Amino acid sequence: MFDPSRRPAITVIGLRKSFSQHTVLNGIALHVAAGTVFSLLGPNGAGKTTAVNNFTTVIRADAGQVLGTKDIRPASSQVAGWQQT
Repeated sequence: MFDPSRRPAITVIGLRKSFSQHTVLNGIALHVAAGTVFSLLGPNGAGKTTAVNNFTTVIRADAGQVLGTKDIRPASSQVAGWQQT
């Protein structure tokens, strides 16, 4: 249940991600309060890994906001073979 009085661990607003013409995430919104346990469940191909990769800044969303995270991607010059998506 959403409790606005608890500091969020992460808040996602309107997250959208497509690969070519295939929309994988379309308007995801969630709020996870600090100190809570959260799980993301769904069938194969539902976009769980894409969502988590967006939440953790491994890949960038096409639209929307992810609040409460910091960009964990290194500068491309610091990692051999790193390709920004």
